[in-house]
Amino acid sequence: MKYYFCGREIKLRKALEFRESEHPRDEKGKFVSVIVSGDGFKNFTEAREYAKENLISFTFINKHTNENIYIGRDAIDKILSSKAVNKSDSVKTHLKAIEKLPEILKESVLEEIHNDKKLNNDVEEIHRYYCNFKIGDEIFKVKTTVRKFKNNIDSKFYTHEVQKMELLENRWYNPEGTWHKSPDPKNSNNSKNSNTNLQKSIPIVKKFWAFGREMKL
Repeated sequence: MKYYFCGREIKLRKALEFRESEHPRDEKGKFVSVIVSGDGFKNFTEAREYAKENLISFTFINKHTNENIYIGRDAIDKILSSKAVNKSDSVKTHLKAIEKLPEILKESVLEEIHNDKKLNNDVEEIHRYYCNFKIGDEIFKVKTTVRKFKNNIDSKFYTHEVQKMELLENRWYNPEGTWHKSPDPKNSNNSKNSNTNLQKSIPIVKKFWAFGREMKL
């Protein structure tokens, strides 16, 4: 059976046996995989120096899949580029994720497996990992992209992005392959077109896994 998310065919991961001890909660009882403390890096220079000492040429093992994830110098150059930073919620959250990258790679849950859209012949699969990420009182989600190569034992970290958590129950999917917020019925302009838009929406994914939990649409 095929499933689609954001217009791409994906394979859904198998449900993992839930163990309470492997899913830490904060003081309010919310699931949090990685908790951030401290001020973090002051600038990109500090982040790059940290990466040289603690990330480049290191391999980290994801505790859920046992996938070996290697971090190369090219990946660090990529995540410190303006293009990568602009995909995250802010410079601050992006740099804090770099500081916690070893934990993120170990704790994240594999949610998506699909082919490389860039059609790199050396890449067997693209793996998307997700985890919750708490900074102060705010909870974000970190999406980590890992490339599995055909002839390599270790997979390679590619990039990451940090975004605020957003509930999926107030969103709908359209045939163009994008998610949109549901129209506000109180808005006359939206309500006029809401039925048409919703009729075009296709509930392709009946259920999928997000942040380690099953989400039903």
